[in-house]
Amino acid sequence: MRRLEPGGSISLVPWRDLGLLRRLSVFKASTRELRLVAGEEGWVGLERLAGLGVDVVIETLGGEGSRIVHSGRRMVAPAHVGETVDTTGAGDAFIAGFMTEYASGEGVEWCAAVGSAAASAVVETVGPSIKMGRNELFERAERIRDGIEYLP
Repeated sequence: MRRLEPGGSISLVPWRDLGLLRRLSVFKASTRELRLVAGEEGWVGLERLAGLGVDVVIETLGGEGSRIVHSGRRMVAPAHVGETVDTTGAGDAFIAGFMTEYASGEGVEWCAAVGSAAASAVVETVGPSIKMGRNELFERAERIRDGIEYLP
């Protein structure tokens, strides 16, 4: 999805490896990345990938939270409302938080809440460190989980 250009810049390019996509359990992308992989963004793109057999498909929306398709259900996980200082690494923090809990066998709602909490902790600081302990992160995740909406 990313190509290194002459001169060192990075560009996004369409990518579709259906064989690989069919083998994934979890797929997370920004809106722009989802469009490049699924050909569409939003629910259409998410459901297109879910139709290939991806168990959990996530579109991150920055300060608007995330859209998730799992087991034929649509859900919207909110973002934590706080001060944004630096968005670098937010998507990486989201998927790290999500996958840590997912690998432990937690439900998708909790995984999304932890991912969102981790992303919010990253955007509130400059650089790669966060100023929040595990307990505070999980308290934030509980509040986020309470705000998850299920759509028809």
